[in-house]
Amino acid sequence: MKHKLLMENWRKFLKEGITDIVWHMTPEHKFLEVLKEDRFMLSGAFSKPSEERLSKGKLYYFSTARTPNSSYFPGRRMNGVIIKLDGRKLAETLKGTPTDYNAISYKGSDGKRVDKSSKKSSRLGRDSEIYGTPDESFEAEDRILSDKPYIDNATDYMLEVHLAVPVYTGKTINYKTDTYKVVAEKTINPAVYHRLKQITAMLKEQGIPTFLHVTPDTWKSVAISKSKALTDWNEVEQAIDEAGITIGDKPEDSDYEGSPMGQGEVDTFVEMASQILSGNKELDRSKIKGDIGYLKEKDRYYRADSHWRSLGRGGEQAIRSVANDMENPLHNLSAEPKGRQSLDSLASLMRQTKKKTITDFITYLQSVLLKNNSQENQ
Repeated sequence: MKHKLLMENWRKFLKEGITDIVWHMTPEHKFLEVLKEDRFMLSGAFSKPSEERLSKGKLYYFSTARTPNSSYFPGRRMNGVIIKLDGRKLAETLKGTPTDYNAISYKGSDGKRVDKSSKKSSRLGRDSEIYGTPDESFEAEDRILSDKPYIDNATDYMLEVHLAVPVYTGKTINYKTDTYKVVAEKTINPAVYHRLKQITAMLKEQGIPTFLHVTPDTWKSVAISKSKALTDWNEVEQAIDEAGITIGDKPEDSDYEGSPMGQGEVDTFVEMASQILSGNKELDRSKIKGDIGYLKEKDRYYRADSHWRSLGRGGEQAIRSVANDMENPLHNLSAEPKGRQSLDSLASLMRQTKKKTITDFITYLQSVLLKNNSQENQ
């Protein structure tokens, strides 16, 4: 009976849209960019097959949770920014779908459909209760879907913002019970400190309620502990002084310089794809110029040439090989602000060819390349 009730609740959850209140977490350096540009950057839904499956044919998605206490959030780890968002306002212009990210669904031995929520999907054997009975603690994600890479006017959706200022940390004293004691940090990364200070000032100017958490005791449960959090940066400075922490000089704005992981591979793939779609019968090496991050020019050419030759031989194995080779670079670049232009260039080609997944796009590239080659042989 309990199992049946769980499944009914779970199916009800999966039919709902964006809930009235949703929560989003991001690193502080990315949130600073959100405030500067006043827009949220969405992740690429074509970055890997599991994301494609959940994103219902849309090219981009934005992950939010229904509570700030799910496994998406850091618990007592003192890092990042948690944003409380107006789900009703988001739903006015955007579509969303409830997602139990790690759930599984399959046909049982009796031919009936079996659904398991994420918390139990990795614990229960199929058609078996041997590992315990299901509970209701599944992962409740509201995934916002779009073919556009950004949500503009980001601050309009912010109801409140919580910042982790790592003055104190939780030192584990018993791993089995996850008990800990609060101890002062020896130092705070000056880049983190100055970004958080700037973020606080910008939020204050916008009139957005801001809560500064200097201890894991409040950070681990921001929704119910905000009355115990600090609300003014002067209070943070006082807490830092009391903890005996010193802050180094403000770093230059170059601490996040460099090409992000995956950019070289994605840019190279986009160039190769563009040449195929332009009707090239052979890869034009002169168009692949320069190093991108750790990927040297010669390695970029060899990579493109390998993909080109593989697709030119035809067959599903070639498609799978190229798709697998692109999975990690796309995943690494998916939510990286500095790599957004590269990701958008690929998305633009996918829109032009009306393809929604990277595998379908690669399949189309193969068909065009084979057609180009057959015309040459006629």
